[in-house]
Amino acid sequence: MGDHAASYSEDPFDVLRYAWTRLQPEQAEAGERALAAYEVDAVRVAPPTPGAAEAVAALRVSDHTITIVSNNSEAAIGAFVEGHDLMAGWTGWSVGLGRGPTI
Repeated sequence: MGDHAASYSEDPFDVLRYAWTRLQPEQAEAGERALAAYEVDAVRVAPPTPGAAEAVAALRVSDHTITIVSNNSEAAIGAFVEGHDLMAGWTGWSVGLGRGPTI
């Protein structure tokens, strides 16, 4: 990516990679927080994949572990599963989140 590619990219992760490699850590973290806030706004109107709620419910009652893998923020994932009542009956929540230029 060239010096100004992030300013022309439609991919927010290009912008974050640029921020983490070119800006001060506090500035990059502010960018990451801003992206997370946009993600939360977006998931509030995003419908779940058809059949996903039923699949989650079936896995939950059959005592399976449910794992969510996403490039979205923890806040966005939480807002989505809570907004669609997918958290009912969950006993735990664990997040392994990569941060910085390795995202």
